[in-house]
Amino acid sequence: MRTDRRGVVADSVQGEVTAIGSYLKGMPFHAFSLHVVERGENYEVVQMLSYLKEVLDGSLPDGQKGVIALAEPLLSRVQIPNILATRTMYLMKLTNPERLLPVGESRILELSEA
Repeated sequence: MRTDRRGVVADSVQGEVTAIGSYLKGMPFHAFSLHVVERGENYEVVQMLSYLKEVLDGSLPDGQKGVIALAEPLLSRVQIPNILATRTMYLMKLTNPERLLPVGESRILELSEA
């Protein structure tokens, strides 16, 4: 991702990273992603959002709606203020690796086979 289109910050306690947050510029909505280190305790996202606002030089106005992407298992450990709704984002994931062809045995399908 281009550095001019994102802001990335890390939060740490005594030199240990506890969370990494990012903001993607140029979307039709405010788009954040957050990763919280699993060994940590509960995490309040308010300070990170405030810091991102400073880093983005005021391009993040108060009172705006946005999206925070967060791994579902971490949702219970992160305190996010003013949540309007939560939704699960389904990503393409290989669930049956045994169905893959062995290396070197793949081929291009004809349109009639697809």
